[in-house]
Amino acid sequence: MSPLDFIKLVKAQADVINVHGGRAGYHPGLYKQHLKIWMEQKGETGEASAETIEQATETICEEYLACYVIRAVHKEKYESLKNELDNDFLKGKDTYPKKMEEALRLLQNHKGGKQGPDFDSAHEAFEDDNVEPPLELNDDPVVYEGEDEASESDSDNEDEEDPEPRRYPKRNRKKKEPTVIDYKNKAYKIRDGVIHLNPAVFETDPGPIYPEYVEKPNPLSQKEATIRILGVIMLQQYGIKKGIKLFGDKGKEAVTKELTQLHDHVTYVPVHSHELTREQKKEALESLIFLTKKRCGRVKARACANGSKQRSYIRKESAISPMVGTDSVFITSVIEAHKGRRVVKLDIPGAFLHADTDEMVHMLLRGELAELMVKVDPAMYRPYITKNARGESVMFVKMQKAMYGMLRSSLLFYQKLVDDLETFGFELNPYDPCVANKMVNGEQMTLTWHVDDLK
Repeated sequence: MSPLDFIKLVKAQADVINVHGGRAGYHPGLYKQHLKIWMEQKGETGEASAETIEQATETICEEYLACYVIRAVHKEKYESLKNELDNDFLKGKDTYPKKMEEALRLLQNHKGGKQGPDFDSAHEAFEDDNVEPPLELNDDPVVYEGEDEASESDSDNEDEEDPEPRRYPKRNRKKKEPTVIDYKNKAYKIRDGVIHLNPAVFETDPGPIYPEYVEKPNPLSQKEATIRILGVIMLQQYGIKKGIKLFGDKGKEAVTKELTQLHDHVTYVPVHSHELTREQKKEALESLIFLTKKRCGRVKARACANGSKQRSYIRKESAISPMVGTDSVFITSVIEAHKGRRVVKLDIPGAFLHADTDEMVHMLLRGELAELMVKVDPAMYRPYITKNARGESVMFVKMQKAMYGMLRSSLLFYQKLVDDLETFGFELNPYDPCVANKMVNGEQMTLTWHVDDLK
């Protein structure tokens, strides 16, 4: 869309607002400023006349829409123009256009937009036949390219009654093309954040998505296929109440095992609630635990902290942890394949629990989670259990380790891992902070990692 077409579109939208009783571009602050200027020019005192009010209103609407055109154009194409106008305004020099013609001239003469000579006025610029004519601000209807040409021939026929004029221009809308997805023999594909399921999976005969040389599995019903696909896409997790109700004793055993791991790593120590201030209780993080059933049938529990409260005082840039670059993974893999190195991949269990926290953080355990924590070590935790107004068991603890869910846990674990690697003689790669090398018996050993997954 050319600058002229864009300004025509803005004017058409403004006309629609004005026809329905509005005033497109009206701004109270600009109105007061321009009304004062018009009254001084006309020598009016006290209340302004109706003519002065109308002139001031038209002026501010024109100025507002001209600025809107500049602000609404393509950001990348006219970025230098916008920056120049903003910088001039900050220096006390207002170079923003006051009329639509001025806005059109700025856009057309901008080096990123349509080229044109620098004339003193927009009207002089359009005396050249090679330049588009300016937009005349009058009450004539705006004509768009693509508008039904038959309406012009109908209007010439005076014998027929003219139909009611259409306020909106007629535009030819392109029919949206259907979404075509190449699943590549997969059950689903994620595209633009949307999960698309392959309909061929639901067929009784899944032959079309399997090559001839692959043995076809037993056909699944539509319900079985849906459950299997959704099970692959997302793993169902349950809270402690729902999980224990669903899994029974296996759920309690999984929660107890997870809490025992926290206890063995001295993740936190209990504190009396009366020793904490009201502000500390208010800022205490909520303890969460989730249960899920794995494919092997084992029930697994994962404890974490709800670190959303920390967002109010921890900046995002101070909690970011480095991650290995994709290029580094490919480069190291090629080197390992070329030299025939032995590759080992491992996951550090309870990774974050190995890192000490460097801030004062309290966490609240409530309900059945607090009672199960007491069963891990009754002598240590039972004296700190209290009841809230609803008769629910609660216990406050002071964090000693970086627990999953706390905003800075990943960064603290990274710092701990780097310190340990440097102690063992590893040197960090200067181009990727998640790649380290060490010479072992004359051979280079390379280590890359993504959070707690090492290669």
